[in-house]
Amino acid sequence: LSDVSPDGESRWFHVAPVSDIGDIGETTTSGPYLTDTTPPSDAEVSFPETTTSERIVTLTLAAAGAAEMFVSNTGHDGADGQWQDMAETLEWSLAGSGGETAVYVRFRDAAGNTADASAAITYIAGDLNCDGTAGLGDLILAFQLLVGKPAADLRCLSDTDDDGQIGMAEAVWL
Repeated sequence: LSDVSPDGESRWFHVAPVSDIGDIGETTTSGPYLTDTTPPSDAEVSFPETTTSERIVTLTLAAAGAAEMFVSNTGHDGADGQWQDMAETLEWSLAGSGGETAVYVRFRDAAGNTADASAAITYIAGDLNCDGTAGLGDLILAFQLLVGKPAADLRCLSDTDDDGQIGMAEAVWL
């Protein structure tokens, strides 16, 4: 834990042996041991915009003193996240089938102290042409893809079932 920076708090330890019949022996004292109990500060997560038609977004992350981050679509300790090295940006796949979508981040320093942040974005699922709405033009694009015709106006991977592709699920949803 050489990356741990003591924050001025110290701890003393007092240890004494106890016999089987409860007699307490001589106490040995050790300390002070400096500890780090201060979590990362200024924890933030943000999106480049407030609305998107793209399922994959770039998160901007910050937390002073953080060594790792845990990113999730379901909560600060969500089952869909995992700890990873701290980074200033991260490509992230939004969950759900549209509407206001949240991303949760827990930052952790080398001593294990944590700080939480979250942000929300409006995700327009099914908006395949990136015009800000999911409508008839998007449905036509989905049908073109289903019959194997190139869809020239397909500008967003805005799938509705989180499978990473445009197909029947998007046509039915639209």
